[in-house]
Amino acid sequence: MNVTKAHPHFSLEEVKKRMDEATRPLYRKRWRIIYHALVDPQPAEVIALHCGVAKDTVHKLISR
Repeated sequence: MNVTKAHPHFSLEEVKKRMDEATRPLYRKRWRIIYHALVDPQPAEVIALHCGVAKDTVHKLISR
């Protein structure tokens, strides 16, 4: 299994702040996926399971 990593375009503090301040659940979920990929890189399947999304969603979001 390939490990899904996010490039640190934002600091962890910035990602946490954006996750906490997001007004829509969808945006919070997106930031949670990014946070997970930064803090604990794992295969997309594992991140998807922890965040309650599809594996393809993780791939698409991280590739952006």
